[in-house]
Amino acid sequence: MRNRTDAWRAICALVIAALCLAGCSGSAATSAASSSASSAAVEQAAQAVELPSSFDLRAVNVDGQTVDYVTPVKYQNPWSTCWAFTAIAAAEVSIATENGLDYVADRGDGVLQNTLDLSELALAWFANTTISQANDDFSAQVGEGNVTEGANPLDAGGYVYMAASLFAAGVGPIDEAAAPYRNAEGEIEYNSAGEAMNYSSDGDWSVSEDLRFTASYQLSNCNVLPSPTTGYTGETYVYDASATEAIKREVAAGRAVAVSLYADASSAGDIASGNVRFINAAGGTWAQYAYTLDGTVLASDHAGCIVGWDDSYSASNFLEGREPPGDGAWIVKNTWGSADQEFPNNAGGWGIDGTGYYYVSYYDMSLGDPTSFEFEPIALAADETSEVATESGLAEIIDQHDFVPVMMGSSSGYDEPLTMASVFTAGEDQSVVAISVQTPEENTQVDVRLVRLGADAGSDAAASLSGATVVYEASSTVEHAGVHRIDLTTPIGFSAGERFAVLLRERSEDGVYLLAASGGLGRGNAEQLEDGGQVYSSAIVGRGECYTLLGDESTGMWVDWTDTVAQSLGDSDEYVLDDLPIKAYAVKGAVQSAETPAGGSGEAAFALPWKAVAIAAEVAVAVAAIACAVLVHSRRKRRVR
Repeated sequence: MRNRTDAWRAICALVIAALCLAGCSGSAATSAASSSASSAAVEQAAQAVELPSSFDLRAVNVDGQTVDYVTPVKYQNPWSTCWAFTAIAAAEVSIATENGLDYVADRGDGVLQNTLDLSELALAWFANTTISQANDDFSAQVGEGNVTEGANPLDAGGYVYMAASLFAAGVGPIDEAAAPYRNAEGEIEYNSAGEAMNYSSDGDWSVSEDLRFTASYQLSNCNVLPSPTTGYTGETYVYDASATEAIKREVAAGRAVAVSLYADASSAGDIASGNVRFINAAGGTWAQYAYTLDGTVLASDHAGCIVGWDDSYSASNFLEGREPPGDGAWIVKNTWGSADQEFPNNAGGWGIDGTGYYYVSYYDMSLGDPTSFEFEPIALAADETSEVATESGLAEIIDQHDFVPVMMGSSSGYDEPLTMASVFTAGEDQSVVAISVQTPEENTQVDVRLVRLGADAGSDAAASLSGATVVYEASSTVEHAGVHRIDLTTPIGFSAGERFAVLLRERSEDGVYLLAASGGLGRGNAEQLEDGGQVYSSAIVGRGECYTLLGDESTGMWVDWTDTVAQSLGDSDEYVLDDLPIKAYAVKGAVQSAETPAGGSGEAAFALPWKAVAIAAEVAVAVAAIACAVLVHSRRKRRVR
């Protein structure tokens, strides 16, 4: 597990400086985000005025039948891939509940058996490798992504939120059968008793580049929930009860919640040796309450998947003399195997009765980054399983420019209106059916517009944007931070070679306009791995791809995003900024569509007098000086082995 939260604070400050010096007369403020199930029983629990005192996605009562929506516990060894296993675990639960899949042997009652098994290997591999020369579809983006040097990419760790940006880009999830968690040679590591433990780290664990932009299921939402642990590592711990309720409601809606947390023991041997500080395995309780003596937030180094809760779980079940301040615990699915599974997931002895599950106190001081996933429903016939699910209704094309897996959502805030734009060229006849955006805060007001530029827009779209025809527009308030798909009520067709743009405005609850940013740590600020090697991000930002407009509509100036990046970062290699995280989802074939915006009058309702602007050299010097003054203190997390 790795984290660089404060790095985003520095990036936000640089972007603010660049945009304001480029022509903003108003003030700005920085912020960073820590942030439908088909089963009637699950949805009912989620919408209840009062949540039940306990709930478990492994045992949901559906019409008198107990249904299990949680896939089996798996074993992450030999790599540092807890984040990928946890993200996949949460994704599998969401897909199962959305499609009514029951992980119980076929009972002949018409309930579809859950055979979901998605690939952790593909997710972890593509998260920490760049687009390669072998990828013909994205030749202009070769070298973009996360770079791992001096180590296996599977040992580079990661963040659950990285899965959101990958899934949104069409990078998975894919079936386990396509990329199984093993080396190509099938080499196995044995313990001293000659028992098979896991597949060896030796051999070839790489995943074919042909699989990078493939997906068995398509992301509709990634919800970043408020964290019960407020503040950053070393800051004073404050418990947020409303965040605990938000997580409960998400779980009750059929969406398991991935979280980061401190790992007190990585094996049954650790427990037997007494090499633990926070977890109580005596009597089978397996209850963890991680805390600090000075009352500050504890750095997390692991990830787990919340599948349920129990308000009455007694504080006395935790270590004597180290009990939490109150009752209540999460039921957490771990990534260290289960005694009742077959190789390679049968690492026995860890968790409650060796199941791989344990309890974590609501008041655990390391608990953070709660994240869930929603996927587009799949079409299943009565005699089909998820393995043969059709892809009808899913987008076939994703128009996008940003490919760096994001460690967490981030934003800059402005008092004046801010408009973001991503410009695309239709590679073939296509009809846009949805737009994907990143919301950095909860309850963000989102306004999107789809505009037609035409085939003659040229490489610099600023002039064309000023007179673009709006063909679709919509507004909504998005409850959670994260990545969200906005479905169009009517498909909008574009012919091959035609240029179009997605325009986006986001506004916080307190009226601040938000700039959703994507990026990461550059080579000069690379994350150093425990066993040697390093990992950093590499972004390829092209001129004419993304723009921002800051200020009044009649006087605002269109700024090419490459200029903003240059002003923000200068010659520094400590950070990278990617293109704006705005995507268009489309199906093949252009359809005839009305040129009237949703709820509009048929006129170009968003035809503004936008102007391109050249950024003066003096501004670049000023921003470079600001960049040199920024001191970054990283919030580090110990990485699980």
